[in-house]
Amino acid sequence: MRRSTLAMAGMVAALALSACTGEPATGRVNLTGDPDMTNTRMRMAAAAQDSGNMAVAANMYRDLLQRNPDNVPALLAYTRALISIGEIEEAKTAAGRAVQLDPNNTDARILLARGQIASGDSSGAIATLGPARAAAPRDARIANALGVAMDMAGRHGEAQQYYQEALEINPRSVAARNNLGLSLALAGQPQQAVPMLTQLARSPSAPPRIRHNLAFAYGVAGDEWNAMSVLRGDMAEQAASSNMAFYRVFGQTTGRR
Repeated sequence: MRRSTLAMAGMVAALALSACTGEPATGRVNLTGDPDMTNTRMRMAAAAQDSGNMAVAANMYRDLLQRNPDNVPALLAYTRALISIGEIEEAKTAAGRAVQLDPNNTDARILLARGQIASGDSSGAIATLGPARAAAPRDARIANALGVAMDMAGRHGEAQQYYQEALEINPRSVAARNNLGLSLALAGQPQQAVPMLTQLARSPSAPPRIRHNLAFAYGVAGDEWNAMSVLRGDMAEQAASSNMAFYRVFGQTTGRR
């Protein structure tokens, strides 16, 4: 059955946020080996990024890159900051530059793929990740990112295989387990998704996106009471009702309710 374009587009944000989170290399820039940039400026930018001031960090990295546009660690940190504040096109440009300068840099390819996924370019992300996959077939981050790209393309079975592979490599990967649960719900198997996402959501450190994915799985399963109960823990009643309306439409338009 052809999936509803509206419904799939509505899940882009959840998939993009889930993609590659939890395991990617730290946002802090490696300060060694960068003679063209002062350690003070680099530390200030990294400190801003670590404290969650992504817009400030992005501006600092932009200034640093104007002085040395070929600094790959700064390009990667800049890309992370841009993705965090939703500047996806600029993030893709920065990550693409990093890949051009260092084609074998796994982090650069994963970040470029994140940008491509966020802009709906699943085929571009799959192509970007191919060389990284060939170079590092046991990297759980690559398998996880490929899973997200496959989900975005509507290839849920293949996506789930990649998430399972990521979990075989790194059984503690919250990102891969969360993505697997969401993928199962998207594929019309919410009964399998709910227990998996419930376990993740019980963690005190679980981010909202995991609870929202659990609510989505409940909604697709037709369990609106539990879906709303989960949503109300994170948002106002009107926002929860709006989300529930989308879950209802998704289930109806894809024939899963």
